[in-house]
Amino acid sequence: MPYVPAPVIEKLGSSMEFDTIRNLELELNDLATRKNKQRLEVLIADEFEEVGKSGKRFSKSDIINELVNEESVAFSAHDFSFVVLAKDCVLVKYLTTINQQSAYRCSIWKKSQNNWQIQYHQGTPIKHAT
Repeated sequence: MPYVPAPVIEKLGSSMEFDTIRNLELELNDLATRKNKQRLEVLIADEFEEVGKSGKRFSKSDIINELVNEESVAFSAHDFSFVVLAKDCVLVKYLTTINQQSAYRCSIWKKSQNNWQIQYHQGTPIKHAT
C-alpha cells in the first residue's frame, strides 16, 4: 500500500510557519549545515533526542558529533504533513530516500524565544517486498 500523508492541519496561524519548519527540516539534511557545528547548536534543542533505526537513543551532542563527521549522501524528502501538537509545537511527518533506501520520518519542532528548534526525530526504514 502506498504511503498517504496525513492532511496538513492549518491551526498555527499561518502556512508560512509550516514552510519555515519544512525549510528548517531540509536545512538539517543539507551537507553544509551538517558540517556547521554552530548552526546545528542553534537548530537542535538541548533536550533533543533521536531514536535510530537500531533502537539506540541519541542526544544532541551525539547527533552533532555524528553529523559533522559523516560523508555526503544522496537525499530527497517529500510528502510533508504537519500536525499542531500544542501552541508553538508541531509534528512533521515525511518520506525520505537516502542512497536508494526509503524511510518514514517524523520530527517534533518547538518554537522557543521566537526560534524553531528540533526536539525529537525518528526515522523508520521501509522494507520493500522482494
